[in-house]
Amino acid sequence: MPHSGGGGSHGGGHHGGSHHSSSRGSSAPRISSTYFPGARRYVYYRNRQAYTYYAKTPFNTKEARAVGISLLIMGLFWTGMVVLMLFGFFKVSKGSLPLDYDHEIVIDDEIGMIYDRNRLETELKSFQEKTGVTVAIVTRRPENAEFGYNVETQAYNCYVSRWRDESHWLIYYVGTTPTRNDDWEWNLMCGDDCTRVLSAAQEEVFTKNFHRSLVASNHFLFEQCVIGAMNSLKPQTGKRLILSDGVNVNGRPAGGEPAGIGMILFFALFLFIGIGLTIGGICIMCKKPTEEEIAKSNAIEIPTDTQPQQAICSYCGGAYYMGTVLSCPHCAAPVEIGNSHSTYDPNEYKL
Repeated sequence: MPHSGGGGSHGGGHHGGSHHSSSRGSSAPRISSTYFPGARRYVYYRNRQAYTYYAKTPFNTKEARAVGISLLIMGLFWTGMVVLMLFGFFKVSKGSLPLDYDHEIVIDDEIGMIYDRNRLETELKSFQEKTGVTVAIVTRRPENAEFGYNVETQAYNCYVSRWRDESHWLIYYVGTTPTRNDDWEWNLMCGDDCTRVLSAAQEEVFTKNFHRSLVASNHFLFEQCVIGAMNSLKPQTGKRLILSDGVNVNGRPAGGEPAGIGMILFFALFLFIGIGLTIGGICIMCKKPTEEEIAKSNAIEIPTDTQPQQAICSYCGGAYYMGTVLSCPHCAAPVEIGNSHSTYDPNEYKL
């Protein structure tokens, strides 16, 4: 549906338009070389050495894979949400509007405001060829004005009664004399598709300049007001990234305006975070466990309130803790009872 691009009156000045809980992510189990509340002590054997670590549960290579799956799911969800937001906030302008609608130039001047009609038609046609937007002009005396309690409603009703497209700009003017010394009013009604080429900011530029010229009735003819205001516009007719309809910036509608670098970088940052989480999850899932991680996953619990002794295997010289194995964890030789060649030092074999 068309929207107001602004308007004004002889005594009232011009005005602008009226456009229609937290959660924790998964993480790997905590492993420490020193005791922490609730931790248990574990020992594992590798390269003929005995190592201890503290954790609430023994290290498990499957848990690392679970972390990878969690990161992958989070990354895919994050990336999907950002992509949906991108489609909601941005769209690609396809240049000027296609003239696949009723684009006949309409100048319905009941009051007789226009002096040089041919020049005005030429300028409107040139603007149409450049932008694809068809600017129409309708002037009415109060007794013949369109139905509506104010000039904006009248302009809206005039638009929808004449066209079914969203590619027109309608300059709707209500007054009594061509000299503009009466209590005249006007409104600009804009089809929503026009914002692809003429943003809300451009609507404001036109409204401001057109109204300023209208007030200076001794210096500008009506058609000069229209042409001058059109010439002050900077249509965006190239292919580019623009803000979607319904997007607001600084409290005002910004649909059709070029996307700012700051906003693009903001979305790009969040998109890269999602991609990074996804790639990180895939890498963790595909990563094969190291020998040390496999050894950690085969760890044996040692009660934290005990001080086990360390022994040395007579066959291979590997270290182990007495009472934790029935055979040497390094060479599988039988454990010799009482074969304790060294005393356990809790600070010697920690991670």
